[in-house]
Amino acid sequence: MPALKPGHVSPTREENEAILAAIASDPDTWESTGPLRPATEADPELVAWAEERRSKAQAKEARMTTEAAAYTEQEFIADTREAFAANRDPMHQAHAV
Repeated sequence: MPALKPGHVSPTREENEAILAAIASDPDTWESTGPLRPATEADPELVAWAEERRSKAQAKEARMTTEAAAYTEQEFIADTREAFAANRDPMHQAHAV
């Protein structure tokens, strides 16, 4: 067992028994009684949903990277000068709705 941090206080035997009893009475708590199955077998719809969501997030990130790369240094300089000339904050201009 690793060394405990300074100031650590372990529960007493009675407190630990109360904690374990509360865990046992919680209907949302369960213990595995056998070998676990892969997620693809246990809930294939959930796995498909998660993979689709991850794919969409990766595609969105790729689009954002491409769009940011398309914003050239000259465009940035021109936009910043325009914002200062109009007395606007150039850092928040892109986020204005």
